[in-house]
Amino acid sequence: MHRALHRALLPAALLLPTLAVAAWAGWLALALAAMPALRVGIEGPDPRDIFRGHYLVAQLTLSHGGSACVCLTPDPAAPLRPEATPVACRRAELRACPYPLRDPGRLFRLYLPQEQAAALERLPPLPGPRASVRLRFDGEGGVFYDDLRPEPPPP
Repeated sequence: MHRALHRALLPAALLLPTLAVAAWAGWLALALAAMPALRVGIEGPDPRDIFRGHYLVAQLTLSHGGSACVCLTPDPAAPLRPEATPVACRRAELRACPYPLRDPGRLFRLYLPQEQAAALERLPPLPGPRASVRLRFDGEGGVFYDDLRPEPPPP
């Protein structure tokens, strides 16, 4: 009897945590996909610095005037340089903005896979953004970034 109970509970004991982790991962993926996203150019030190390895230290290409919080607005004339309007860092004002950003002048440390590093190395040094990143906005000024990619030189 004890052995039969053990055989019945063991699969359930293994399956329950696995299902819980899978549900949590699915919920995180849905939450991230529901966040508004905007592609922004980045600039910084020359990314061909071998001492940084697969990481790129960069800053968003925004004219923010030193503001602590800004509301970004896409600019069709310059897709990688959205307009940055200073706003107060109060929760209500950040939630009213579709693309709110706290501390727009901060430096990001971005992971760059080997394939993208090689593509970025082939680009000649240029003024302005050499790469862009997709920002996902949490609605309170925080951002998540993904999809780092090299940008071709302007014609």
